[in-house]
Amino acid sequence: MIRAALLAFLLLDCTRSIATAGEPDRVWIIAPDFEMAAAFSAKFPGIRLGVLQHDVDESDETVNTRAMALRHATHLIFDPSVESLRLAMFRERLAVQGIIAIPRHVIFRSPPKVMRSGDFPRAAQHSNLLDSLASEGK
Repeated sequence: MIRAALLAFLLLDCTRSIATAGEPDRVWIIAPDFEMAAAFSAKFPGIRLGVLQHDVDESDETVNTRAMALRHATHLIFDPSVESLRLAMFRERLAVQGIIAIPRHVIFRSPPKVMRSGDFPRAAQHSNLLDSLASEGK
């Protein structure tokens, strides 16, 4: 009986540690291009930042390889008014991996240029992210 209880405790404890092992300890942001990355790093210096597409003429294989390397990021910032179809596809693919996609106007507190239904979550949903970015950037 004691062995069974100890075994059950060890199994539960191991599964808990395995479940939390993959969780990131810091915010890691993906920017779709260098322009967005520069604007974001100027507003929040010191944040871990990755860039999805380095050049418009890059092949899909190159961007896909980079997307796979960035799949452990926490958030992706995007601008729906200038987003290409290819970047939208990679944004959706990364969202399936668990990355939270946030429109640019939520972070930069500016009104969006193009309004499409369903693209713009309320800014209040992302207030915790903004608070954590402000605290990590200092």
